[in-house]
Amino acid sequence: LQIGDLVDRPDTYIYQDLSFSVLANLKNNDPKTFNYSGFKFDNDSLFNKRMQFQENIYHANTTIFTMSHWFQSFLQNEGKKKVIYVGGGINTPIDTNTSTKRAKKTILFIGRDFYRKGGKIVDEAFKLLYQNDTSVRLIIAGPETEPTECREVTGIQILRAVGYDTVAKLMKTASVFAMPSYFEAYGLVFLEAMANELPILVRDKFEMPYFVSRGSGLVITSGTEEFEIQQTAVSLNRILSDSSFQTKATECAKGIRNEFSWNTVASRILTQINNN
Repeated sequence: LQIGDLVDRPDTYIYQDLSFSVLANLKNNDPKTFNYSGFKFDNDSLFNKRMQFQENIYHANTTIFTMSHWFQSFLQNEGKKKVIYVGGGINTPIDTNTSTKRAKKTILFIGRDFYRKGGKIVDEAFKLLYQNDTSVRLIIAGPETEPTECREVTGIQILRAVGYDTVAKLMKTASVFAMPSYFEAYGLVFLEAMANELPILVRDKFEMPYFVSRGSGLVITSGTEEFEIQQTAVSLNRILSDSSFQTKATECAKGIRNEFSWNTVASRILTQINNN
């Protein structure tokens, strides 16, 4: 819920990463993803009322700035005319110290909501990798509670709540960032990992494949849990074993920092407003 969903004023500009119509579409056509989203609608009448109010705003000559390409395409496919992609910006500090050394074969997962972010998939994939290579490590940062699957598992380090500075240090010293999230309206954390020169492993949904196309990493295909675990294990092993992923991540990092800064986003928005 954003201010643009509450204030009914024509000829305005709003900046969004999600809409009620997206949630309705997921609920009807992709219930698995919807269930992971965390949104619950006990009252369909109230939800429909809010969605209609938002639709009225969209049709009142409103310009919609979107964080993502997928959301822009979704709205355009619904018939919205004034939809402009502007992207999102990085919040985590960037460590540009070239002397910082990365740990070998260290997988990093960050997510407060462990299960929605695909933490179980990463955990099980790590366990498969560890069977053949005991030098592999997994760092799980940010979960609200310690996942039962990860307790007292050799090779796994769990860090509960972490701040931006800690996240930046983890990103600068890990080997790969893995977060095949089930529901991710945008995903600034992927950009932050890429800006810190990390290859990423993601899911084939929302903006995640686009992020990989701008940097370095692999995309898993959504399927059964076992299928996803196997894919993730194979993909992680490939990234950890092939130094070209790290080389490309390092080469792309500066461009990521420039393209996905809040200054760049603000500049795109102001350019559109001034040219309107």
